[in-house]
Amino acid sequence: MLRATLLTLRGSAGRLSAAGLAIVLGTGFVTAVLLASSLMTRTVEAAVSASYAGSDVVVTGQSEPLDDDDLAAVRALPGAAGADGQRTGYVDLVGGGRTEFLAVAATPTVEALSTAEVARGALPTAPGQVALPQALAERLDLAVGDEALVRHGEPVADDPDAAWVEVEEPVQVVGLLAGGLDSAFGDTGVAYAASEQVAQWSYDEGSYEGLLVVATGTTSPEALAEQVAQALSGSGAEVLTAADRTAQTVEEFIGQANVLLWVVLAFAALALFVAAIVIANTFSVLVAQRTRQLALLRCVGATTRQVRASVLGEALVLGVVASVLGTLAGTGLANGAAAVLSRAVDGVPVPSSVAPTLVSVLVPVVAGVLATVLAALAPARAATRVAPLAALRPLEAPTLAARASRWRLALSLLLVLGGGALLAGGVALSLSGTDLGILAAIAGGMASFVGVLVGAVFLVPRVVGALGRVAARVGGGPARVAAANAVRNPRRTASTTSALLIGVTLVTLMTVGAASASATLDGELREQWPVDIAVGEDSAGPIDVASLAGAGSGVLPEAALDPRVARAVDAVDGVERVVPLTSVRATATATAAGGSAVEVTVRGVEPADGRAVAVSPDALAPLAPGVVVVPEGIAADLGATTGAELRVALDDAGTARTATFTAQVTPLPGSAVVVAAEDLARLAPQAPTTRLWASLDPGADAVDTVGAVQEAVGDVPDAAAPVYGAAIERAAYQQVIDTLLLVVVALLAVAVVIAVIGVANTLSLSVIERTRESALLRALGLTRGQLRGMLALEGALVAGVGGLLGVVLGTVYGWLGAASLLGSTAGGLATLALPWERIGTVLLVAVLAGLLASVLPGRRAANTPPVAALAE
Repeated sequence: MLRATLLTLRGSAGRLSAAGLAIVLGTGFVTAVLLASSLMTRTVEAAVSASYAGSDVVVTGQSEPLDDDDLAAVRALPGAAGADGQRTGYVDLVGGGRTEFLAVAATPTVEALSTAEVARGALPTAPGQVALPQALAERLDLAVGDEALVRHGEPVADDPDAAWVEVEEPVQVVGLLAGGLDSAFGDTGVAYAASEQVAQWSYDEGSYEGLLVVATGTTSPEALAEQVAQALSGSGAEVLTAADRTAQTVEEFIGQANVLLWVVLAFAALALFVAAIVIANTFSVLVAQRTRQLALLRCVGATTRQVRASVLGEALVLGVVASVLGTLAGTGLANGAAAVLSRAVDGVPVPSSVAPTLVSVLVPVVAGVLATVLAALAPARAATRVAPLAALRPLEAPTLAARASRWRLALSLLLVLGGGALLAGGVALSLSGTDLGILAAIAGGMASFVGVLVGAVFLVPRVVGALGRVAARVGGGPARVAAANAVRNPRRTASTTSALLIGVTLVTLMTVGAASASATLDGELREQWPVDIAVGEDSAGPIDVASLAGAGSGVLPEAALDPRVARAVDAVDGVERVVPLTSVRATATATAAGGSAVEVTVRGVEPADGRAVAVSPDALAPLAPGVVVVPEGIAADLGATTGAELRVALDDAGTARTATFTAQVTPLPGSAVVVAAEDLARLAPQAPTTRLWASLDPGADAVDTVGAVQEAVGDVPDAAAPVYGAAIERAAYQQVIDTLLLVVVALLAVAVVIAVIGVANTLSLSVIERTRESALLRALGLTRGQLRGMLALEGALVAGVGGLLGVVLGTVYGWLGAASLLGSTAGGLATLALPWERIGTVLLVAVLAGLLASVLPGRRAANTPPVAALAE
């Protein structure tokens, strides 16, 4: 029997190759995911250990910050050869007409702790010096010996909670740093300055982020850690050896990243599940084709157990071979990715290769073999029901058109209705702010989708039949035959379509979910920002602190904006309109009884221009001469109501001026009141232009345009100004959404490819089954082109229905999924956004996949002579 099984397997190798490819893809996916996890762990370990390189003990402040006294106490320990404090400052560096935000670390005083690779010059040793990454120096057109300008914030008083002002000071570039781990601090890297200089540039001058300690040659790291812990026993600091601290940090990071690992493994499991559907369908048809062969085996003495073992043996051999090949392919893919990343990602210690582990080999092989064998159980059971007398009957085309049970229908309805109710309930809970709503929605969505798959045998053939009847009216006789063949075996049609249905549903779910989340968040941004893009300082630039003595409330005026910034922004492609705003600080008093004076920022803008660029034109709709628009958020503080009078007063260069306006309370975001530009010009003739409002072209890409605006503003020499607004926020989360969508769709593409293999496999087996039937049609006058077209239409019907149902289900799940994920943030159901181009592309790809899957089967059917086919 074993020899018969091997001979049968060899004879069916061509038919099983597609199913084997499905397992190769699935197991290769699993292997690549597991090795990627190992690669990530090794990368994190290398990066973390490099940050503690040269140290033996790492001290981290907990309840209380570490200070100079703590550092001195550690340096005085007998087991310490040296110690340094870790601190980081953040500044704007100006050079070559550009401004860059920069992180600055303190130069180590202990040689063993110095890990920076100096390409030219040296590391700073005194205040007023800085060492820059080479890439940043080239961008700012700076070299060793050049002078640059540093801008940073300082409090106007000793109290760090007091108002901050921006100060400028020159620094000399004394060194250029080669690439390395430091470039992980953004694309500009991290610079170095003397420790006391970094303390001045940090937000808390008197503290350290941590201490790095080096042991003497006769002291072990563990012994030094005990000494440090005793010396700092009253500070509440955490003291660990460098090795333990590295392990702890890696565990914290990997623990968070494991969530992503499990998500990706879920997609890998999905790919294996789809592959199992393809395999089950393949073996079911093979068993049906071998009715006479199995009957002959029974006639010559084979038992039911031997027949079942023969079918399962084929599945076992197929599973082992395909799983091993998939594991090898996944290992090669992971190593290829590691080699590329190690060269492409500068400054991150990505290993150039990743060695297979026991887990990365056993898990995919076992999973692939189990999926294959389990998928073959039902066909193996069907094989044992072949009676010996079947060998004496005429050979007929096999059929799988067994009637589906009522139990299957009842289970399907229960899962669909129950899961749908749970999904709706989860969305309702999420809208009310309950965290369990997301879990309930996920569980409900999964249950209802399983119900759809269980009931596919009832739904799919009917939909295929309906579309087939429409096609038959247009395509004539061949189309009618194709439509009939598409529903000839309902179970096979349902299982083949289900494989594609899974992939298309999930792709559409992610596409519609991402678009709906983006549209919903965009609506929220309209309530938080007045315009797409705003440019301007929120506080003054360099200012004499002594001049604040007579500033009243002590709130600093906004800085005047360089006119070159407006011209630069207006020249950016994608910016539709730029509107300047003037601003002053003034006191506003509601004239109603009991009104008190409140200091506010008053902005002036031309009413028509303001409404043209506003994200929500209604927020500035009432703006006109003599009217002040008051944001709802500060109306209560001002005591202002719509229609009431608001008196605005200020002292402009020693001249007191007052104006009275009619208040209009609107949902304008922000905390500044807005008046017509001509009114503010009369009230404060010297009011400077402090801000720009800009709108984007309707078709402009927010991510690209925002980047271009920031680049343009940064290119204006000595006129740096922050860029913010709704488009900035939109660009930030859109990048995250697009990246996530790209990754997920790429992962789901594996499942779709496997499903397409299933369609091609089903059509190939259908051609083999209908060899005599096709020959008879050829004998009756059907041309080769008509035969190929008939199979192409059959494949398009099966794939098209799977794609159509997947798009419908994915749209519903994507919309409700976005609603449950955003929860109460949206203040209601998520906005349904249908990206028709992407949805149409998904559906078109599904239909084209069906047409492509029919090419080889159609060629085989058309190239078989009718006489030879009738002789079989």
